[in-house]
Amino acid sequence: MPDPSSALPRLLEGRATSEDLESLRQALTRGEISIGGDATGSIILIGSGNTVTLTAEARALLQPETPAEEPAPGESPYQGLLYFDVDDAPPFFGREALTRALLDRLSREPLLAIVGASGGGKSSLARAGLADLILNDVGEEPGALPLLSHALLETWKRRRGRTLTLQGYAEAGGVKQAIARTAEGVYGGLNERERALARALFLRLTELGEGAPDTRRRASLEELTAEGADAESLRRLLRTLTDARLLTTAAEGVEVAHEALIREWETLRRWEDEDRAALRALRGVTAAAAEWERSGRDPAYLVHRAGRLEDALSLRAHPILRLSLLEEAYLAACRKLQESERRARERRLRWTVTAALSAALAFLLLSGFGFWQSRVAQEQARVTLARQMSAEALEIFIKRGSDQPDALRLAAHSMRLYPNRQAAQVLQEHTLPPLVARMTHDDWVYSVAFSPDGRWVVSGRADGTARVWEAATGREVSRMTHEDEVWSVAFSPDGRYVASGSWDGTIIIAVYRPEDLIADACARVSRNLTREEWAQYIGDLLPYQAVCPNLPLP
Repeated sequence: MPDPSSALPRLLEGRATSEDLESLRQALTRGEISIGGDATGSIILIGSGNTVTLTAEARALLQPETPAEEPAPGESPYQGLLYFDVDDAPPFFGREALTRALLDRLSREPLLAIVGASGGGKSSLARAGLADLILNDVGEEPGALPLLSHALLETWKRRRGRTLTLQGYAEAGGVKQAIARTAEGVYGGLNERERALARALFLRLTELGEGAPDTRRRASLEELTAEGADAESLRRLLRTLTDARLLTTAAEGVEVAHEALIREWETLRRWEDEDRAALRALRGVTAAAAEWERSGRDPAYLVHRAGRLEDALSLRAHPILRLSLLEEAYLAACRKLQESERRARERRLRWTVTAALSAALAFLLLSGFGFWQSRVAQEQARVTLARQMSAEALEIFIKRGSDQPDALRLAAHSMRLYPNRQAAQVLQEHTLPPLVARMTHDDWVYSVAFSPDGRWVVSGRADGTARVWEAATGREVSRMTHEDEVWSVAFSPDGRYVASGSWDGTIIIAVYRPEDLIADACARVSRNLTREEWAQYIGDLLPYQAVCPNLPLP
């Protein structure tokens, strides 16, 4: 086998034999000589340091094109954009000053030493001429080490056999574009539904800069899970993006792997420009909802009102962005509080108007007092006489004398002159049945109605309840509950249903009569209680009987 140093001149002169070419190729494989350095295709004699320029024909003989060659198997020595922590400090953290010092020295002394594990691609990096190109691409790029590692990882995926190439580095996009091209490739491989979910995900993980560049932000898995979303689809997408080193996940949440993705990925920048206004509104909702949750959902932290609330609620119709479960709950609470405050203002306005009208009416009455003075004097005389007669009638009944019919006549005449409580007491206690029933309430009663048959009374109350009473006894038989004051109640024409209307915007229609409730219950069962069940639940309190007459006894 010829020596490479003697075979090389014959190659340059066009006289190389097949043995010469094989000798040179083996020397290349062993690393004794290296092709690369610039576009001319120089061959570097490693032992002597001499550089010889190859012709295109000579280079083609030594490095024939092998486009079908598969990459050599194995794990990449480059970490890409993996999430680094304190344990990774030696190779990745605190090296910026050292990197700058090495670059400065390299600009003064054209010598570069590439040190690393065996098989890590050191020789191919130098042979491909990547070193100078990569250093120029890195420049003063902030956070350059993870970007460089990602670019080398993508170049390694496009290697030729065991060799990194300039072509692979260019296809990867270099230091600045490698991560953007990776993102675009992964996004292009998603289906339409996954693309919409990925767009919403990346927008969630971007912090808009006000007068400054946009940056990444961390979001919890709960924030990323929208109401009604498919949680499994989200988990699959997160795995895909994490495997591609575009996102990092940890117990604290999910975030973009590197801010260079936000700066360099044109698709993401276009999304931000299109949805910037909606994103600002969403950020406000997200922050406010988190504060509300941390406060134990204190209503004092419900800060969205009026136009700001309407802007936030419009996010429900956004084609891409979706509100999380917490954000939906927060906005629903804000809307409910705003409605409650509106109703309170309306009630205050009603009372204010009523008071103003009452004062105006009182003023009119006082201003006309002189005109009516004579008639008032006559009315007062009638009132005095009526009260005198009713007092006399009451005294007669208290004594229980034989002239009680005279007392009834006096009380009746007193009521004709001027209806009064004493005369009414005499007539009620001695000519009419006693008071039928009294229904006692703890709050204002806004509305009362009798059922068509007169058996039942329904009342609407300020405490948000509508209650049905038995007119003859005053016993409560049914109750309907609203979230606000009940201002209107009514029975259906056939008396079967009762309805109540509330300021909360709801109307409740219910069956209330005991016999109707029993009939409805019996329509839902297929038999009466057995004797054993009767003994278990009722015992000897009542004799065994059919609760539902329309059903047979077991």
